[in-house]
Amino acid sequence: MNREQRLRIQAELQSLTTELQHLRQREAEHLKSVSGAPQFTTNKIRELRQRIIQLEDDLQAGEKSPAQELYRAGFAAELLGDTKKAIRLYKQAARKKYPDADAALRSMRYDARSDKTGWLIGLGILAAIAIAAFIIWRLSAANTETTTANKITPTLRPTLSVVLAATRTPAPLRPSNTPRPTATNTPAPILPTNTPPTSPTETTRTEPPEPTPTETPVLQPAPKIIGPPNNLVWQGGTIVFEFEAVELRDDELYCLDTLRGFDSTGTENWSYPQTKSKTPSIPVDANVFSVAKTQGIQCVTWQAYIGQSTCHTRTSELTPRRIIGLPDPCDPNSLP
Repeated sequence: MNREQRLRIQAELQSLTTELQHLRQREAEHLKSVSGAPQFTTNKIRELRQRIIQLEDDLQAGEKSPAQELYRAGFAAELLGDTKKAIRLYKQAARKKYPDADAALRSMRYDARSDKTGWLIGLGILAAIAIAAFIIWRLSAANTETTTANKITPTLRPTLSVVLAATRTPAPLRPSNTPRPTATNTPAPILPTNTPPTSPTETTRTEPPEPTPTETPVLQPAPKIIGPPNNLVWQGGTIVFEFEAVELRDDELYCLDTLRGFDSTGTENWSYPQTKSKTPSIPVDANVFSVAKTQGIQCVTWQAYIGQSTCHTRTSELTPRRIIGLPDPCDPNSLP
């Protein structure tokens, strides 16, 4: 593996590790609620872990540290559904200071508690059904005993003698002579006139409705930038991108747009993917800028906005473009 390939893999590995940390933080916030982490977040975390393990294999060529071995064994046990074994291996990996071991251990302990809670709830439902069936059986048996007792016990009813007095029934009245109805002349019904049928050629044509134009969504103003200052010259260390706090909706996030790198000729040949955060503070690790500097990058440009659920759906305007110099100030006019 040549130097450029190693640097590119290191940059991707650092990017995936940072994204995994953000997802683990979101997972921890979800685990505090009753619902647990969404399936989308769980699947994304699993994909990132598998890709990180693959990149570590490419860099180390079979030479793995004890922490990596324990973490991978725990991950394999987790995929197989062996929660107890995964928790034990993640504990050992955490003692060896593997970065994601503590978060993986927290997630597995939550799953174990959820499984135990579900088992107890199921047992409680079965017990309630059994108690209800016993109560119904006892009530049915009691009703049967009462009915049988009522049938065996004789009931004495007093006999009543009713004496009917002879009464004279009046003779029926003769019908009176009522006059017969006389026939009246009723007018004959008017027959409907035959109307000629309309020919099929005389059907009226209806014009199709005009399509309504789709309205473009109105974007909200871009978030206001607190730092870093424009035309910053990087001297080393992590750079924290800060914004003024606004009232975001539950599904909105602060998004740092793709960092774009330019060399001394003004050619764009480096980039760092989008990064998001629920808080108005997005740190980017120093290693990202170190890799860009070693690849001959002179300037890095960046913008920010507010996204919905992910940074792929933008709900605000973009901030004005800002520049970070590596390692000297950059001329904005020299960049496309």
